[in-house]
Amino acid sequence: MGVPKGVDNFSAHRAAKQEGALELLRTELEKARRRKMPYPSKATLVSDMAERTKIHRTTLTRNPLYHRMLLEFLGGQPRSTKLILDKDASPEMLRAKLIDAQMEIGRLQMALDTSTRNAATNVTSPLAALPQPVESVAHSAFVDTVWALRAVLDRVNADGLVFEVDLVQGEIRDLAAAPGRQVVVDGSRLRPFIEALRVLTKQEL
Repeated sequence: MGVPKGVDNFSAHRAAKQEGALELLRTELEKARRRKMPYPSKATLVSDMAERTKIHRTTLTRNPLYHRMLLEFLGGQPRSTKLILDKDASPEMLRAKLIDAQMEIGRLQMALDTSTRNAATNVTSPLAALPQPVESVAHSAFVDTVWALRAVLDRVNADGLVFEVDLVQGEIRDLAAAPGRQVVVDGSRLRPFIEALRVLTKQEL
């Protein structure tokens, strides 16, 4: 019995081929993650994955499933706000890079103020008047942590408010807990996160 006219005989074959290619790409991306190899742009990642998977680079960028996996990998890299070029960054990543830059400017301004005060009080040691080195790795890790924690809170609150972040009081509260036990964390330990979240919120308005 013949196949009805218009039926795609190769749809199942194409689906199986794509699934195999997705698994291969997923495996190679996981290997790259374990190697901790930094990719500063989408072009470098696409080029490397095309060579490793033998999937043409044009296919990697035009197929939405492949493309999404590549973008998720780029955004999930440690210190991604430092690594990813602006032209390859998503809107969310661009906001993260902006916050990162603003916080870096704040740290440098504090170092400059300290240097100016030391110079005004006739500091004898020339090294004492110099700004302290910026801990860029730790700072970048902090920015990534702020974004990760906010993503977790957004996911938990997707079906209804469970954890409330109070930017005024500087608290994270569990609304499902009994009265008097709702505050999960507050005070000095939460203050850096609250300040970073305030900046992020302003950027999104």
